[in-house]
Amino acid sequence: MPKYRKETEEAKAKSLIKPYIKCGLNQSKLARQEGVTQSAINQRINRKPVQDCLQQYLNSDKLKKELQKVASEGLKASRVIPAADSESMDSNVPDHGARYKFWHDLMIVGGHLKPSENKITAAVFVGDDFGGWLKEIKDNQVRSDARLD
Repeated sequence: MPKYRKETEEAKAKSLIKPYIKCGLNQSKLARQEGVTQSAINQRINRKPVQDCLQQYLNSDKLKKELQKVASEGLKASRVIPAADSESMDSNVPDHGARYKFWHDLMIVGGHLKPSENKITAAVFVGDDFGGWLKEIKDNQVRSDARLD
């Protein structure tokens, strides 16, 4: 394996990470796209410069903005209830189950809620300003007033 200069290693890492991200972090898709085996892609991805580049992407503001966009859409989830007869219109109602799952995952990913097996952990927000809640989570302004053990 040849030894590259640091700048060359970083450039090669970035050129591998961009299609890897476009493939949804799927090594099999990337291997097919690059025309190599999955083990070859795995070896490339596990190299230190590539891991550093991937870590930079995971910590980037671009990814955070994309996740916030997806989360805000998930927190506005609704479902369609079909009409009982053919003359009336279908109605959209909030899908509280989907909203709860998005909220729960956001709280865990944001570090505000710890997954536990035996303890009950709760986060209560009053109101329906989902965008405001996302901003509070982003700015780490969420505070805990009570704790259940």
